[in-house]
Amino acid sequence: MDEPIVLHREDICAKSGAFKCLSDSSKNRLFQEDLLRFIAASDFRAFAVVIDKSLTQNRHYGLSDANPYHISLAIMLERYCGWLRFSKQVGDVLAEGRGGREDKQLKAAYQAVCNGGARYFKPEFFSSILTTSDIKIKAKSADVPGLQLADLLAYAAKRRILEEQDRAKPLTGFEKEVADLLESKYNRHSYDGRIVGYGKIFLK
Repeated sequence: MDEPIVLHREDICAKSGAFKCLSDSSKNRLFQEDLLRFIAASDFRAFAVVIDKSLTQNRHYGLSDANPYHISLAIMLERYCGWLRFSKQVGDVLAEGRGGREDKQLKAAYQAVCNGGARYFKPEFFSSILTTSDIKIKAKSADVPGLQLADLLAYAAKRRILEEQDRAKPLTGFEKEVADLLESKYNRHSYDGRIVGYGKIFLK
């Protein structure tokens, strides 16, 4: 049996491996159109956190260190759990593995939020929403659809937020189409529909 194809953005952009056939421009466009339809039809709520690493060295946000990835995790958990509470739901967290040391640090940061709270919420809030104090981590090769979708969306989300902050040139082509489509998926303020601060967070 053939191995399943993993939708990895870098391979798709490089048109390498299983995506070598995308060197044909007509096939590439058909593939892009299928991806756009798949994203549009997928039922999910998007949260994107972009952080200026140079401005976080002395700010801890309730964590034991100032690692920008861990700060981003704390901010993401605040928004995600806030949405779950508003929706009267509970949930857990699945992340893509980056390696042994990095995965251990990510697990420690997750537990630090669950056990110590963050800027706006106490530990009891997170324990009432999250079904476990242990983050789930899977490798890209595990072929988890949600992680593959997140991988496809992350770059466009980051670039659009930087574009809105006048820190990047406007997106063009397929990445712009992805970013435009993603706008309808972001978490919003329940009363006025604001995305900034709820679905899109830029820490500066």
